Amino acid sequence: MTAAQDKRVRVAASPINWRNDDFPVLGADTAVDTILGDMRRAGFDGTELGSVFPSDPAQLAAVLRRHDLALAAGWFSAFLLQHEPRQEYERFERHCAFLAKAGAGHVTTAECSWCPFKQPGDDPYTQHWPAVGRPLFPRSVPALTDQQWDRLADGLIELIAIAERHELTLGYHPHIQTVVENTADLDKLAERVSRRSDGARHLPITLDTGHLALAGDNPLDTLTKYVKQVTHLHLKNIRPAVAERLRKDGTGFEFAVIEGVFTVPGDGGIDFRPIFKLLRENDFQGWVVVEAEQNPASADPFLYARLAREYIRLEAGW
Repeated sequence: MTAAQDKRVRVAASPINWRNDDFPVLGADTAVDTILGDMRRAGFDGTELGSVFPSDPAQLAAVLRRHDLALAAGWFSAFLLQHEPRQEYERFERHCAFLAKAGAGHVTTAECSWCPFKQPGDDPYTQHWPAVGRPLFPRSVPALTDQQWDRLADGLIELIAIAERHELTLGYHPHIQTVVENTADLDKLAERVSRRSDGARHLPITLDTGHLALAGDNPLDTLTKYVKQVTHLHLKNIRPAVAERLRKDGTGFEFAVIEGVFTVPGDGGIDFRPIFKLLRENDFQGWVVVEAEQNPASADPFLYARLAREYIRLEAGW
C-alpha cells in the first residue's frame, strides 16, 4: 500500500463518545472544546457533527480550524413515514446546506419513525426517559407494510438527489431500534430503491459495524455484500458477553450503553482486520469514523479514542 493510497481514507471520531446525543445525561457537562481537543490529541483528522456544536456554519468552521479538524459528516433523523414527505425534504435541504457551508462532504440518515430515542423536535438536551425501560430485544419497532417500504424508498431517492445538489454523499445507516436495523431490512430497502428508481439509483450506505453486530449480523458479511455502495463507515465494536446478557435481560438501549455493550476497534469481539482488508481491496475512499457510545463517567473517552486510533493505524495503515 502506498502513502498516496493511505491518504484516500481519513479517520474521524464521533462526539457521541464524549457526549451522547441520544441520551444527553451521559456526558452532558462535556464542553465542545474538550471533545475536539481530545480528538486532535488522539490523532484524528476530523469529527462528525455533534448536537451542541455551533449552529452557525461559519462559527462551526472556525471552531474546527482552531483544533485542526475537518467536518467529516452530519446526522439527519428522517421521519418520512410519520410526516408529510415534502416537509422532510425541506428540512433535509436546510440541513444539507448547513453541512456544505461548514465544509462537510457527507450526510448520514436513518428513518427514525417510532424509534424510542430519536423523536421529532428533539433539542440537544432532550432525555428520552420512556426509552430507558423499552427492551432492545425482542424487537418492538413495527414491521413495515409493502406500501411503507415503497414510501420510504421513494423518500430516500429524493434525499439522495437533494444531497447531491449540495455536493454531499448520502449514506443510509441501519440502526438498532429503528425500522431498518439489520441486513435483512437493508436488503428490502436497497431492492426497493433500485426498483422504484428503475435501476437509476442504488442505496448508498453508512455501515455501522456495531449496530449490525448487536442486531445479530456479521458486519463483514454485510460489508462484502454492499461494499460498492458503502459511502461512509462507523467503526464500532461490541462486547459479546454483554450483548448476550442484554438479549436475556430485556435491557433498554441507554442501559445497554451504560453497561458497556459498545466499545472501540482494538477492544471487543469484532476482528476488524478482514474488514480493513476488504475495504483496501475495493479501493474504499472516504471517512471511517470511530463511534462507540459508552458512559464517559466509566469509560474515559480520550483513552478509548487513542486506543482505537493506534489500532487503526497499526492494522489498516490509515
